[in-house]
Amino acid sequence: MWREGVGVLPNLVRGLSRSAAIALVVIIVVAIAAIALYSYTQVGGGGRTVTSGVGGSVKKIKAAVIIRKRGDLGFNDMAWLGGQMAKEKLGADVEYFYYENVPQAQYLKFLEDIVKKGFDIIVVVNFMMAEQVSELADKYPDQKFAIIDAVVKDKPNVMSILFRENEGSALVGALAAYLTKSNIVGIVLGMDIPPLWKFEIGYKWGVRYVMNQTGKKIKILWEYVGTFGDPNKGKETAMLMLQQGADVIYHAAGETGLGVLDAVYDYAKKTGKKVYAIGVDAPQEWVHPGYIVASMVKHVEVAVYKAIEDVAKNRFKGGVVTLGIKEGGVDISKPEDIKKMIDIAVELGLMDKDKAKEVYDKIMELRNSIPSDVWDKVMKLREEVIKGEVKVPIPTAEDIKKLREIYG
Repeated sequence: MWREGVGVLPNLVRGLSRSAAIALVVIIVVAIAAIALYSYTQVGGGGRTVTSGVGGSVKKIKAAVIIRKRGDLGFNDMAWLGGQMAKEKLGADVEYFYYENVPQAQYLKFLEDIVKKGFDIIVVVNFMMAEQVSELADKYPDQKFAIIDAVVKDKPNVMSILFRENEGSALVGALAAYLTKSNIVGIVLGMDIPPLWKFEIGYKWGVRYVMNQTGKKIKILWEYVGTFGDPNKGKETAMLMLQQGADVIYHAAGETGLGVLDAVYDYAKKTGKKVYAIGVDAPQEWVHPGYIVASMVKHVEVAVYKAIEDVAKNRFKGGVVTLGIKEGGVDISKPEDIKKMIDIAVELGLMDKDKAKEVYDKIMELRNSIPSDVWDKVMKLREEVIKGEVKVPIPTAEDIKKLREIYG
């Protein structure tokens, strides 16, 4: 009843060439984007129009999407998928620009060259470009911008899109708290920076929520490892937590987090103990089927799509937009999404049916081993967040110390 950085070739694609494996994963993530965006209806708009696949009409627009590169199988590819969905659902002309080889000193020129191409909306998926976007927004007041994971203040032509990762992290924190038998859970994070605080505090809040509901006393082990690109460091840190008794570990550490997933898998295989990993950003359960109980999914594609859609429907407004569970920006992963991924792989001949069944059965065996009332309780919390009945704190520089004192 449920629904990244993926940077390794997991068991389900073992035996494929690297290029075939990458193709499979990208196709799979397309399926996720399609599911996430299916509910968007295409209505309103005037001027030159195109009829969408689900009814209604929108303006035909040109959009630029700026990402670091293709092929990271995570944040950037998910952003690319948002542009692809805008093509399919809105009929938008979408062009992609890549900044991987652009020095930071050249960001302004890079962006201004794109502005001069005459796009209706420029979506910038790089928080490091906020200063340049702000400068160009003043210079070109008729140019609409959107920037992901950064805030450009007081610009009527700039939409700043943030995520409430604290909400999604609260769900997996609650799941961890319900699952733990040792009453010790862990979280491994990348760099100690404000965006990561939302993952940290959200997870801790979710654990505390369950403690308040059940009376359980749970210890939280947490560590910032200082990098997003060192799986060995992630594995080493997670292994220490496992050795200290943690039996559920969440990560918010990009490629470093892949080492966390490996640590849980290796520890479980070596000791025979029941331990769980929780993935992040994209559904990661298939990395080690049967050992990753869920993932906190961050739908970057929804943010990119929203920015383009708002222009196409004449409802674009500058200011800050935050996407949480209610808006489809974050959520806990669901097994039906994973099944859909596997089905597509079979349909395309990238995985045989026997292997697909083995992978799916391992995932579902783990899911089904969890009492149904645990999932029900997590979903109840999800509804409480959506309805505003509970508020998951968003940490700031002013209160992060206090929140850590409260939540551990």
